[in-house]
Amino acid sequence: MKIKKNNDEIESYLRDASNLKGSANAVYLPETVAELQKQIKKLYHSDIPFSIYAAGTGLTGSAVAEKGVVISMELLNSFIEFNADKKYLKVQSGVRLEDIQDFLETQNFFYPPNPTEKLSFIGGNIATNASGARTFKYGMSRNFVRYLKLILANGKMLELRRGQNLATDVNLILYADDGSETALVLPSIKMPNCKNASGYYIKPDMDAIDLFIGSEGTLAAVAEIELSVLPMPDNIMAGIIFFNEFNKMLEFIVQSRDFSNERNKIDINLNDKPCARLIEYFDNNSLEFLKTFYSQIPHDAIGAVWFEQEYYYEFENIILVQWYELITKYSDLADGSWFALNETEHRKFREFRHKLPLTINELTSKNIQTKIATDTAVPMENFEKLFYKIHEILSETGINTCVFGHVGNNHLHANFFVINEDERKVALTAYQKIIDLTLELQGTVSAEHGIGKLKKNYLKQMYGDEAIQAMKAIKRALDPKMLINQGNLFD
Repeated sequence: MKIKKNNDEIESYLRDASNLKGSANAVYLPETVAELQKQIKKLYHSDIPFSIYAAGTGLTGSAVAEKGVVISMELLNSFIEFNADKKYLKVQSGVRLEDIQDFLETQNFFYPPNPTEKLSFIGGNIATNASGARTFKYGMSRNFVRYLKLILANGKMLELRRGQNLATDVNLILYADDGSETALVLPSIKMPNCKNASGYYIKPDMDAIDLFIGSEGTLAAVAEIELSVLPMPDNIMAGIIFFNEFNKMLEFIVQSRDFSNERNKIDINLNDKPCARLIEYFDNNSLEFLKTFYSQIPHDAIGAVWFEQEYYYEFENIILVQWYELITKYSDLADGSWFALNETEHRKFREFRHKLPLTINELTSKNIQTKIATDTAVPMENFEKLFYKIHEILSETGINTCVFGHVGNNHLHANFFVINEDERKVALTAYQKIIDLTLELQGTVSAEHGIGKLKKNYLKQMYGDEAIQAMKAIKRALDPKMLINQGNLFD
């Protein structure tokens, strides 16, 4: 066990990518699961609050300690087992996502959810139910978690394998390694019918493993994870399509989303038709940010859509022709759009996608600006109204903004860049309008980044006080002293 106590040593563990500043007396770095369990048990019996820290890439302050101590998972970074026949990979929680992806690539496999932040720890991904562009086809992290080894707040170990510990209606029993049992009565909470990373996952007859995925470290520390993985697809094609009319761009998004959803229900590699595994959107202001680096963006483009498709080589020309016909139906800029059919070109597309948030962060830092960003999604049938209204709300602010997001999942990020307190007030008022609109459309206040410590008021607005108290009761049943990751989700 390594321990850091000097202020200059622990400073980097007291904030995450949200820039929320925390406080702690020490940082513990366990090197084995046994050390992790022993340290948590000791802290619990000493009534010392503790926060689990992964890579610090989160945007909501969920890893930031309010007091007590920090337990960093960075030394629990071993690969445990890979099984190609059974299609799984088992790792400790401190393994970085990019290392998992690099390893799987050498085995001609991949991890489908593809969370956006490559430097994140896989344990943090599970704690937040992380997602990425390919979530459109494959779903969020939850869909690929087969097994978890967890250390509860009191130091007891819980091992959960998917399908082996199910609730009976609303009654769920958890069995710890020492033979003790915890009986939970699951409350009735209506979760939104869309991509969602807000609060606990709770349903009748649910699998116990799902309660911990996305619980933001409030119920247990994730020690080991077994993930389902898939063989690499034969081929991937991609397009970044530019549009010169707003309404037609939305029509293209909706049509490509709908037929892809239907075709993704079968093995799309067998299709000889267009079928996206991801659909991403960039508004006009996003393109303006990017034109500094990509002068080939058409000057009259008012937005862009990036898609990818898996396919067999024999269908390549047929699929390309059909995509081109669809694109020309909705855009006059088809000939100025970009296509990728090999890894070099795909890498350039990924760089284009990730250049936007990097550029935004650099500009906000250089210009001493603050970014305020939404993370909302709605059910498919309500997306068009969300799309129109968000752009309308942003245009009325008079401040610098941009919109991008995972439109295949009906999920948008509205970004406000503020330079003074007056602009901040305007941005927060517009933010609240978007939250109100999203909830009116039966959506979620956080589709991928979670709640952490910064969005608790929005979680309460989404579910109501009664549901928040019910979630607290679950935490209290597993953490009676309320010591682990204090301040996440609720006070």
